[in-house]
Amino acid sequence: MFAEAPTTLARAYDVRQQSSWTAIGADGVIVRSRGYGAQGAGYWRGVLDQLRAG
Repeated sequence: MFAEAPTTLARAYDVRQQSSWTAIGADGVIVRSRGYGAQGAGYWRGVLDQLRAG
């Protein structure tokens, strides 16, 4: 699931770049976080696999 977060959540996780994304597991722990840049399909599969496993 992809969602836009409120600014309070971004501050809580210390997200400082405008074009950032952060994958947060069900336990509230950051799984991965990135700023600018392009990632391929394999990268995204890995992120989603990590989120499903957590």
